[in-house]
Amino acid sequence: MALNAIAHYPMSLIPANTHLSLRERQNAAVRSEIVQSGIKRFLDCGFDETTTDEIADDVGVSRRTVFRHFPTKEDIVLSGPLASVGQLRAAVAACPANEPPLVCMQSTIVKHVAAQAERHPGALLIAKLIEKTPRLRSRSHELTDAWESALTEGLIDRNPDQAAQAPLISVVAVATARLGARRWLAADGAITLTASINHAFDELALVGL
Repeated sequence: MALNAIAHYPMSLIPANTHLSLRERQNAAVRSEIVQSGIKRFLDCGFDETTTDEIADDVGVSRRTVFRHFPTKEDIVLSGPLASVGQLRAAVAACPANEPPLVCMQSTIVKHVAAQAERHPGALLIAKLIEKTPRLRSRSHELTDAWESALTEGLIDRNPDQAAQAPLISVVAVATARLGARRWLAADGAITLTASINHAFDELALVGL
């Protein structure tokens, strides 16, 4: 399983930027409605069983409008998480200079998950949906790659001298977070996602990595 369980599904995708034009705000509102309608349909009826026409009808827009915002159904599920990845780079770059890289990674990932995925009441159901849907599971690897790139770039921004080690540190951090996510999913939410990720990082420290 990739980072699908740590995905970002905000209750609203409408930007808070008041400087956006009316058209931009309207487009954002439509995108938000499409995502929320699509996710509900996918959870209630199944991903493969849901058609784009049904999502369009729920929102009150044309099929063409849905495709204009989301070229595939997979994009409805994954575009939000991918769009939020940039926050990770900035958060890592802002870690204290004397903080060990993996400690920085752990705190960054946990804070991101706490602020995003755990706020969404359907996060566990969405993670299960992605895990059992081959097309979504395959596309979710894009999210893993994006997290690794963002964390690597953040480490380099923070300390250019770590440029050579940054990719390896990022891969280890993301793999550890994925382990925590898998355990959270296997436990059916009996533990929180952040607690499971923290536990995985604690185990990493115990083996001296």
